[in-house]
Amino acid sequence: MGKSIVSLCIMLVVLFSFSGVVNAKYQYSDVNTSSSHYEGIEVLRENGLIGGYRGEKGGFLFKPNDYINRSEVAAIFYRVLGLPEQDNYEEIISEFKDLDVTNPLVIPLAATIENGIFTGENGYFNDSELNREQMATTIVRAFGFTSNSNNEVKLNLSNVSPSHQASVKILSQLGITTKVDDFRPKEKVTRAQFITFLYRAMKIGGVEQYIKYELPDIDIPIDKEKYQSVQILHDSIYIYANEISNGIAKNSGLQQKEVEMVASYAVAFPNTTIIYKNLKSIHVPQKDVLSFWIANDLTYLKKLKTFDYKSTDDIVLPQGKTLLEVENDQERKVNMLRKQNALSHVRGSHLLYREGYDRNVALKSMSTTLDMPYDELISIINYTIQTGDVYDGKYFITYFDFDLGTQWYITKD
Repeated sequence: MGKSIVSLCIMLVVLFSFSGVVNAKYQYSDVNTSSSHYEGIEVLRENGLIGGYRGEKGGFLFKPNDYINRSEVAAIFYRVLGLPEQDNYEEIISEFKDLDVTNPLVIPLAATIENGIFTGENGYFNDSELNREQMATTIVRAFGFTSNSNNEVKLNLSNVSPSHQASVKILSQLGITTKVDDFRPKEKVTRAQFITFLYRAMKIGGVEQYIKYELPDIDIPIDKEKYQSVQILHDSIYIYANEISNGIAKNSGLQQKEVEMVASYAVAFPNTTIIYKNLKSIHVPQKDVLSFWIANDLTYLKKLKTFDYKSTDDIVLPQGKTLLEVENDQERKVNMLRKQNALSHVRGSHLLYREGYDRNVALKSMSTTLDMPYDELISIINYTIQTGDVYDGKYFITYFDFDLGTQWYITKD
């Protein structure tokens, strides 16, 4: 009885001294306060490190008795450890034949792979349910725990796979597991059991360092080139309603079920970037919001020679020519072709990156005006940038302004 009271007091100190910022509506209806796993689950929930699922009959669920798989563990490690997002996440996961960018947890997966927490086997990630010995190894890798020769524990490792014996031993030395007679290494791990092991590991170095983190900034100005729109919803729209805004599905081009799937991942793994196709979502329970970022398709924009250019200083002049020489040649040819083809209407599209400006719109405008496919248009633009020449399309001409970073095109009307 005394130990229970002490344990409860410790938990309350952790909750209210360090966070206490997640709305109470996220309390799980399927986690009993008498459960041996309650303390760890509640601390992580209160601090936005784990989320849950909308119940079919209402309420917010943790699903404590469901078995946990590798990708779920990766997402929880990503948030608890504060792992950085990897810009080259597509390249990282390409090493595994069974992973691709359509996995909504691709960001945490890439982060944990890059940090050596998950290594896969024979080119496969194997996103299956985790057993206890596998869990031991992931925890040791994640927290960088090492063996302590001064704290030898009498431990039965006879039924533990050789590749996991060292990890089980380390957990035993640290007191993270007390199952010294039989670790039950091949048993699958439930979500509740994993959180308890994780919470014990967090307490080794002090829980405070893991629950004090910077919340995702969802209020930053939208990068109009990368995202066509951002929608921030009060997340009760998802959790306590049957559907979320169908406008998100319409604007993203996704099915309603796909958008709801993205939302469910975001709420299950809070403060974590969830990506699916052209939709990004982040759930921040501390702010009680669920955000959706609808990305632009940058496929063609990335083919531009000026895609990464942010100023005219980045522009490379045609080999062997000065800016003045290029401008004189362009002026002479423009005057000749305008008269020859009876061209009078001048338009321009800025092709360097500029905050708050969407080059996708500029390309679409050019493509529509010239009635030309994107691939052909990009090829012509890149030609004018590489050579400094004026392209003669007969019913239009176009050239790149190396001084302003603008693509000028002149038509009949």
